[in-house]
Amino acid sequence: MYLLGDAAYKSIPNVLTPFEGTNLPIWKDSFNFHLSQLRINVECAFGMLINRFGIFWRGIRSHDDMFLPALIIDVCMMLHNFIIDTDKSQKTE
Repeated sequence: MYLLGDAAYKSIPNVLTPFEGTNLPIWKDSFNFHLSQLRINVECAFGMLINRFGIFWRGIRSHDDMFLPALIIDVCMMLHNFIIDTDKSQKTE
């Protein structure tokens, strides 16, 4: 599993960050472009979750356990997708 980061993050294992510099080889420039597109999509998805579910309006207390925050995010994503699918099916009927 990898996390997506921007240039502000250090390049560490399991965190994908863009290559630094200008005049990069085409494959590095392409990687940076696609990484940026992925980050934009993820940020939009989290924006939708934040707007829909109040639990994200403040920090989630984790008590040094990342299982609970990850579970909350997973469940909210599933509910969000269910709501979208239900709305689509109701509009086609």
